[in-house]
Amino acid sequence: MNMKRWLSVLLTLCLCVGLMLPAAAADTEDVTVPTDYWTDEGNYKEPSINAETRTVSITSAAELAWVAYRCMHGTTFAEYTILLENDIDLSGHLWMPIGGRDQDGNGGYNTTAFAGVFDGQGHSITGLTIYDTSTDLSRYHALFGSISSATIQNLLVVGANITAHVCCGILVGNVSSDSATLLNCGVTGTVNAQFSNNVGVLIGNGICNVYNCFANSRVTFEGRELLAPVFGRLGRNNTDKIVNCWWSADTLSQEADNAFKNCYTIPANNTVDYAEKLNDVMIEGAAKWVMGEDGYPTLDFNNRVQNWIDVAEPVTPVDGVYYIDKPEQLAYIAKIVNEGNTLEGQTVLLRNDLDLSGKSWTPIGRYNAPFSGELNGNGHSVTGLTISYNSLGYLEGYAGLVGYAGHTAYLHHLNVDGNILSDKFNCGLLLGGSWSGSRIKRCIVTGSVTAEASIGGVAGTAYQISQCEARNVVLTTNPNNGGAGGICYNLNYYDFSDTYVSECVSSGTIISYCNMGGIVGAASFSKHIENCFSSMVLTGKSKIGGIVYGAENSAVVENCYYTGSITSTEGKASGLIAGGSHLTITNCYWSKECNMTIDGLPDVKRGVGTDVSEDPTTGLTLTEMRTKASYAGWDFDTIWAIDTNKNGGLPYLRWQDDVPTVIEPTSLTLSAETVTLAAGRSTTLTAVFSPIGAGGKPTWSSDAPDVASVTAGGQVAAHRAGTAIITASYGSLQASCSVTVTERRSDEYTIREITLKDASGKAVTGIPSDSFWAYVSVTKGANAKDATVLLASYDRNGQYLGLTALEADVPCGTTYRLGAWFANADRRVAKVKAFVVDGVGTMRPLAAAAEIS
Repeated sequence: MNMKRWLSVLLTLCLCVGLMLPAAAADTEDVTVPTDYWTDEGNYKEPSINAETRTVSITSAAELAWVAYRCMHGTTFAEYTILLENDIDLSGHLWMPIGGRDQDGNGGYNTTAFAGVFDGQGHSITGLTIYDTSTDLSRYHALFGSISSATIQNLLVVGANITAHVCCGILVGNVSSDSATLLNCGVTGTVNAQFSNNVGVLIGNGICNVYNCFANSRVTFEGRELLAPVFGRLGRNNTDKIVNCWWSADTLSQEADNAFKNCYTIPANNTVDYAEKLNDVMIEGAAKWVMGEDGYPTLDFNNRVQNWIDVAEPVTPVDGVYYIDKPEQLAYIAKIVNEGNTLEGQTVLLRNDLDLSGKSWTPIGRYNAPFSGELNGNGHSVTGLTISYNSLGYLEGYAGLVGYAGHTAYLHHLNVDGNILSDKFNCGLLLGGSWSGSRIKRCIVTGSVTAEASIGGVAGTAYQISQCEARNVVLTTNPNNGGAGGICYNLNYYDFSDTYVSECVSSGTIISYCNMGGIVGAASFSKHIENCFSSMVLTGKSKIGGIVYGAENSAVVENCYYTGSITSTEGKASGLIAGGSHLTITNCYWSKECNMTIDGLPDVKRGVGTDVSEDPTTGLTLTEMRTKASYAGWDFDTIWAIDTNKNGGLPYLRWQDDVPTVIEPTSLTLSAETVTLAAGRSTTLTAVFSPIGAGGKPTWSSDAPDVASVTAGGQVAAHRAGTAIITASYGSLQASCSVTVTERRSDEYTIREITLKDASGKAVTGIPSDSFWAYVSVTKGANAKDATVLLASYDRNGQYLGLTALEADVPCGTTYRLGAWFANADRRVAKVKAFVVDGVGTMRPLAAAAEIS
């Protein structure tokens, strides 16, 4: 007899002699603990599985138990998503954890860990009961016994009662991989620990990335309450993060280190709005926090942080130019570039300032799909840029407004303000990384960059940068890793024949480990760093330069100055102009007022950090620095200027005086002169100004808004048959488009049949008493326009219950099939009807309806 069966027998004997089991809380009555498991034969049930989408839909406790049963028999679910379709009550049987159990129910190291995605979709699991005091079966007790590279999200476990030995919790017993993630999860209930080690409430043993989670639970040990941890044993590496989490101050205690960000312990009878605090740090996919009546924050699963890609709005290029008027359109550029359209030879032109606040940003371009076109900011600003926790840029690196630039990319005349956060390398506010040949000019950035290493204010890695400024930026790397530069960390080293940083300015702070510079971190193979100045405050262990740390090959640094401060805990290779070697330094200066601290002590100021027979740099007093004559060989006619009323009287770059030129348009046209739309459909018109870069935001109007209306962004919606003239106006300029609206016919489509399959995939002729699939076969007419297929459900009295909208882009004359899943947990669905309409908003019928019951 296996250990699980022995446990069942022992529990039965204990109950027979009246043994009182530990209660969930001190003020609750003793309860009767079940003696069999949900994974016993006859208790579990196979759920609906969609092999095409690789999803498993869970509608009952028995179906959830099937997931645990499959894990016991070696299924990891690594490529599947488990979807909880409704709340689940696990009362009635003991729970066998998902993962961490062999086929006999024994827990241990050599068992299968759950590795899929489990999405609770905002639902709750109640009645979770685990009772196991044996030593042989003592490990990995929780809803999930053991997980590896899994994601568990959008799930509440309420009122759990866990009695176990070690490596136990309510949500997860053991985490075996640092790539696992918990997002939007919460637990309440009690853990009755038989051993005080490796016991927590969210996780018993191990840790992973935990975002937006809470624990309002308690732990007992030997009949008394413990002020126990949320995470039982924090065995982890430096990459794990616990962000935007809270736990009860009265029952839980958690030792927090620098992996914990924006986390709080909240006491009973709390009056502080912690929801506002928890919402301060953006996490992609995070549910918004709201304050509950009990004084604790709770999760609003209907309000989650989106990515701008989720609301991307298509843009049609006009003569090779993508005109960008709003954030949704710039997000579309990110979408198509990341899908492989590099936009080489084409231009992305901003016509307005863009505010990206409130949503997470996906960088434009990736290493294997670089942006290779022209990004013309046209003097505009992109603000509110956020690369957040759990986003693509955070997870993969190469984070910035643009992720990766190709050989022909040109980014210019753009201002960027934002906050970049990444767990990887090569990040900057404007650009993450670059191939050779890319160019950046006339860009100004403000904000912060926090990443593992290799970061810059403007770019992580670049090729050519000129006339750019990193203004009051805050750059931070892993304290045990390094690489940062005020403008960029490094210049592309695959082809260094013409790399340079020229006429650039930086201010702010850098906190890193080593290899940092006020302008460039490590000029590995760069050709020139020229005509730059920096006032960055640099703090690190070693290898620090006010302008550049050093180079691996010959590089030239000329006509630069530094007025910031350097703090080096070791002092190796640190100098007020350069830290390392392999540099040819000409006409570079530093302020004698600079603070330079080495190993906690003021150090003799020096221009270079390596041993040289003669320092090629010169220290000047501030009075000397305000005098042109102090700068040998500098061009004060076309590059540099000095003005007592600017930059504190110190030299500045003439391009900084330039005011962005406003180009007035000479003509205005639209992307189309005539458009034909079926009623209920829409399209977007684009206003095109000449010359390129001229103009601004036009005013849109319709002479027949009941026929076709137009939004402030140029989106035209067709309402009824007729003709409307859509006009764009800008000052004295106007352009129009004639929109013809055709009426939709009620026989454009034909519904052929409705078929049903039960949860196991077996075809049935009538509505099943539990979950099922409904499929509708539809024929699209020869001249039909696009349409929406609706599947509506009704109860036995004909009362409407719910609606699913389905769409498919198919050629005319095609017969196709669409399907929808009906959970039917309450068994109310008695009839399904199918409709074809022109759109959910207008609901014009395009086919005769059909039904099945």
